[in-house]
Amino acid sequence: MLRCATFCNVLVSVALLAAATAEAQPESGELLKVVVVSRHGVRTPLETFDDLNRWTQRPGGWPQAWNPTTWRHRCPGDLTQVGTELATLMGGYYHSRLVADRLFSAARCPESKTVFIRADVNERTQATGEAIAQGFARGFPSPCQFPISVTESATNSDPLFHPTSAGMVCPLGASQAMQSIVARLPPGGFAALDKLHGVAIGAMQDVLQCCQREICVPKASNVVRPCRLTDRPTRVTVAGDKVKMEGAIGIASTAAEIFLLEYANGLPLNAVGWGAIDVPKMASLLTLHNLQFDYMQRTKYIAKRQGSMLMRAVLETLLGGPFSGTMSGPMPPAEAKFVAFVGHDTNIANLAALLGTDWNASEQLPDKTAPAGALVFELREHAGARYVVTYYVAQKVDQLRHRTPIDTSTPPHIAALPLRCATRPGGNACPLSQLPTTPPDRSFQGMVQGALEPGCLK
Repeated sequence: MLRCATFCNVLVSVALLAAATAEAQPESGELLKVVVVSRHGVRTPLETFDDLNRWTQRPGGWPQAWNPTTWRHRCPGDLTQVGTELATLMGGYYHSRLVADRLFSAARCPESKTVFIRADVNERTQATGEAIAQGFARGFPSPCQFPISVTESATNSDPLFHPTSAGMVCPLGASQAMQSIVARLPPGGFAALDKLHGVAIGAMQDVLQCCQREICVPKASNVVRPCRLTDRPTRVTVAGDKVKMEGAIGIASTAAEIFLLEYANGLPLNAVGWGAIDVPKMASLLTLHNLQFDYMQRTKYIAKRQGSMLMRAVLETLLGGPFSGTMSGPMPPAEAKFVAFVGHDTNIANLAALLGTDWNASEQLPDKTAPAGALVFELREHAGARYVVTYYVAQKVDQLRHRTPIDTSTPPHIAALPLRCATRPGGNACPLSQLPTTPPDRSFQGMVQGALEPGCLK
C-alpha cells in the first residue's frame, strides 16, 4: 500500500559496453541474471512551495501545476503522473533488452520467482517499482503481475536504503562526516569552491533571482532587504543523521534539479525556470547539483556508511544468496533472474563511490543520477567463468520530455562503468569470484567486500 513519507538486444549492449574484437569478451557471454539499482522517477519537489518561494523574488513564485487535479498522490516528493509513465517506459526497456538477450521468453510470463522488485518505503519508490513492473509485464502475451516487496517499518525508514537514519544500523559521526568533506575541498575551503564555480552560481542567480528576506538576514533582525545567491556562502551542516550543504551551491543544486523535473514533467517551457533556461543552460546549472552530490554522497566515509547494506545485497543477489544479516528485509529468491532495488539518487551515488566508478554528465544526461536512472549489474557466463558487467542507464533528457518509448532499437543513455577489478584496463567486466590465476581484489566479490564498512552490515 502506498503511503506518504514524513517527509535503464544484446547486440546493442555489446556494441556499447565492449570493444569489438574477433575473440568473444565476457560482456558477450550468456546472460544469467540482471540486478538493477534504480532511482525513483520524476517527482514533485521535496520542499514546500512556501519554502521554495523564499529562494526567488520572481512575481508569482514557483509554478505549482505539476499534476492533473485527479492525480491521487499529493505529498511533497510523490511520483507525478508523468513520472509513472516514464518509469513504465523504463520497465518496457528492461523487457525488450532481457527478451532480446534471451533471459526471458517473449512467448510467456516469467515464472513467479524469476522477477523480484524491492522498493524503499516512500510513495515515490513504491510507485516507481510498480510502474517498472507494469512496463516490464506489458510485452508478454498474457497479463503478468509482479508484486513489489517493501519492508515493514514503523519509522518510515528502510535500513537497506537508509542505514544511517535514526534508529537504523549505522549512524553518521557528525564530526567525521564534516572532516571527510572538508578534506576534499580545494585550498581555501568553501570560499574557494564558490569562487571556482562562480560562473554557474551567477547563472543560477540570473534564473532564480534569489532571495527573499528570510533567506538573507537572521530571523530576529529588523533589517528588511533582499540578497543575491552569491551573498550566501556555501557551507555544510551536520545534524544527527542529516548532512546538508547550505548556501549558494546547496540552494542552486536543489533549484537546478527542480528545473530538470519541471522539464521532464512536461511543464510549459515558459514555466521551466520561468522560461529563462534551455537544455544547454540547464545542463550548465546542473553541474552544481552534480558537484553537491559528489561532496555529499561520494565522500568515502559517507558512501561507506550509507551504501554498504545495499552494496552487500547486490553482491549476494549476484552470488545467488544466502543473504547475510538480520535487518536487510525481503530479498530475492535464488531463482530470480531480474532483480530491481528501487531507491534514490543517493543510493546510486553511494554505490558508485564504493565501486570507485563514475560516468560523465552531458546535455543528454545533465543530472548524473537522473529520474528512474539505474546502475545495472549483469551476471554473464563466458568460457566456464562468471562475470559481472556494469553500466549506468537513464532516459535522455528529451526522451523524458517527450515520453519517448525506449527499447533496444531506440535505447536510452547507456554508459559503461569502468571497474578496478576489470579483466582489461578501463573495462567494465570483472570475474564474479576469484579466479585461480588472479588475486581476490581482481574479482567483483573481492572488490566489493573490501569496500564495505563492516560495522554497517547488520
